[in-house]
Amino acid sequence: GQKNCLEPVIEKKHYDSGHYFVLQNNEFHSILAEGDEVKVPAGKAVLHLGNDQAGANARVLKIDAEATGVKEVKGVKEVKDDSIYDLSGRKVNAPTKKGMYIQNGRKVVVK
Repeated sequence: GQKNCLEPVIEKKHYDSGHYFVLQNNEFHSILAEGDEVKVPAGKAVLHLGNDQAGANARVLKIDAEATGVKEVKGVKEVKDDSIYDLSGRKVNAPTKKGMYIQNGRKVVVK
C-alpha cells in the first residue's frame, strides 16, 4: 500500500477532498471541501492516508502520543535561496532552538 505522508504547507496549496487531513489543535481534520479555489494556508501540516490505512475515511484523527521522530520529509519544493523553515512550514530567520528544520529541501538538525 501507499505510505503515509505528512507534508508541511509552505505556500497556500489545493488538496483534493478525500484522504487528506489538516493539523489543527493536535487533531487532523479531514478536507471535505471541493474545488480548486479551496486551499490550505501556509504554516499548516497535511497528512495523506491511503485507502488501506486505518482511519482513512475518518473526519477527525486525534494524536494520542508524542512524535518520536521524522523518518523522511516529502513534498517540500526546493528553494533556490538559503531560507530555513520549521516543520510547520514557517520561515525562520535563524534556528534559535534545538530541533529539526528544512533548508533547500533537506533536513537540518540543530543540537
